[in-house]
Amino acid sequence: MNSLSEELIDTLKRIESIALGSFTIDAMYLYGSRARGAARPDSDWDVGVLFSDYLADPVERALRPQELEALLERELKMYGLMSVVDIENVPPPLQWNIINGRRFFDRGVPRVRRVEGAITSRIEKDYSHA
Repeated sequence: MNSLSEELIDTLKRIESIALGSFTIDAMYLYGSRARGAARPDSDWDVGVLFSDYLADPVERALRPQELEALLERELKMYGLMSVVDIENVPPPLQWNIINGRRFFDRGVPRVRRVEGAITSRIEKDYSHA
């Protein structure tokens, strides 16, 4: 992350701390304009999350990233500037964009590599053209 600004690194550390204080997470990614270094002052923070546990209830599964997003907006006072998605609950092209952003938190468990590998395989199988 040495190419990132100190302000961006500080914000990512704060996001990590707040998120891990309330959720069990295996990995977090910054993607979109901020990860590419193309953000404007009003750009949102696109954060992809690989939660540690699977929620069987589809409503709970859909609400969990929204709950984290609301928590981050409130704690960081960045209302309307946070966008949090569950990496396992979005379409493969978005999954691909997320894992090709910047992973700023990794719990160091094999599951992170397995999920990233499965996303890569799915993209190669379903979206690559020979």
